[in-house]
Amino acid sequence: MATGLVDQAVNDILEKILDGVFPPLSSIPKESELADSLGISRLTLREAVKILRDRGVLKVMHGKGTFVADPNTWNDMSTLLDFKSRRTNPRDFGLKLLEIRCLLEVGAAELAALNHTPEDLTAMTEKLDAYDQAISEGDILKATKEDIEFHNAVFSASKNPFIKVILQPLEKAMTHNRIVTTKDAETQAKARMFHHKIRDSIASGNPILAKNAMLAHMEQTRDSLEKV
Repeated sequence: MATGLVDQAVNDILEKILDGVFPPLSSIPKESELADSLGISRLTLREAVKILRDRGVLKVMHGKGTFVADPNTWNDMSTLLDFKSRRTNPRDFGLKLLEIRCLLEVGAAELAALNHTPEDLTAMTEKLDAYDQAISEGDILKATKEDIEFHNAVFSASKNPFIKVILQPLEKAMTHNRIVTTKDAETQAKARMFHHKIRDSIASGNPILAKNAMLAHMEQTRDSLEKV
């Protein structure tokens, strides 16, 4: 069986769920009907349903049918992000993502103060300089990219590889709000100040200072998002 056909079937079913054609807790059409509507074989459909069941998106109840599960029980981050982004206004969605950032990034800064190398500090400084250059050129997209890369440098300095992997699926979802806030001159100045404080506190080797600097930055970011 062609993997591409199964992947396409997964995406097609997901789109119907995300667009509300198959709302949460509703049953999806019978196998023969859905396979015909998607232009695929029943075997391909079964594989697609299995994948979505494993993600927690679909629930198969023998003798009753296949149902869209409660989104709060889904276990695939990317799928849940897509669903929530379409059901939540951008401001509230961004604030929820920021809560996750705060939980992980404050701890990452603390670890970075304990575990960083000179190369990590150099990488952070380079990203700060690149951010300043992008702002001076009025290149908001590049400034946003360098903002993200600075935080990635902090994750790298933590020496815990799982932090970046956990946050990776969120990066694309967070980029939109970062672009919006980066356009604001006051937010630019505050972000620059906090980034330098984070870098300096990590360089000091004091985990409490680093933790507090990142926490203050997250609070500043929340204030900026609430104004959007």
